[in-house]
Amino acid sequence: MIEDAYPLSPLQEGFYYHWLRFPASGAYFDQVCFRIRGSLDVTTVEESYRQLVARHGILRTFFTGQIGGQPLQVVRKEVVADFRYLDERETSTLPPGVLRSKDRLHGFDLHKGPLMRLTVATFPEEEYEFIWSHHHILMDGWCMSILMKDFFAIYYSLLKKEPVRLKPVRAYSEYIKWITRRDQRASLTYWREYLSGYEPSSSIFEVLGKNGQPCRTGAQ
Repeated sequence: MIEDAYPLSPLQEGFYYHWLRFPASGAYFDQVCFRIRGSLDVTTVEESYRQLVARHGILRTFFTGQIGGQPLQVVRKEVVADFRYLDERETSTLPPGVLRSKDRLHGFDLHKGPLMRLTVATFPEEEYEFIWSHHHILMDGWCMSILMKDFFAIYYSLLKKEPVRLKPVRAYSEYIKWITRRDQRASLTYWREYLSGYEPSSSIFEVLGKNGQPCRTGAQ
């Protein structure tokens, strides 16, 4: 079932175009990894991630160019969260970094999704590695920190058997509506004047094009 569908931002169009040309490329594969030590309730970790995916529509999004003649991002109402857990039997003989490299090999299919996954691996002495992977078309590093904050807030609330109290989420579609209402010619004029004294000249005008419209190759 579909929850929402809307156009891509200009930057997302660049990512999508690049993926269509080079679907096996890892150019926009993002991965954040860290290890923690101590007691960890893996069942609660999985449930926390499931609730995180349910909370943020961008984590339930896939992309298509087969509807209406333009690329669209489509938000499913529900998805199966891509969570993977590896115990010590699977990790004890692996050299450092192998799990991360193997995860990168899976890549992402923008036409199917989900476009983020979380892998948790157990190591001796209560050490756990978190591997968060996603395609950059979903978000940037700033957003990742927000997701992690939400994730751990959910996790600790579940551990304490308390209600999860988080602020309402604003849909990414609101941002798309905002940028489509902006005067692109006025924006181009502003940046041309603002950057007029810089040398060498900025490539922003190559990205926007002569008529102020975003070029699909601008984000490569």
